[in-house]
Amino acid sequence: LLENLEPEKPTVFDTTHPSNIIKISGTLPWDRQKLIKDVERHVEIS
Repeated sequence: LLENLEPEKPTVFDTTHPSNIIKISGTLPWDRQKLIKDVERHVEIS
């Protein structure tokens, strides 16, 4: 999902709701690589 989202303008991507297992937050497209690395790190730990 993060790799393929191409917003027309900067867009906040936030999954910090208590019901989400992976909690990340950033602005696409600026933080794309950081968000992807955060997800990958969480998957490796789990």
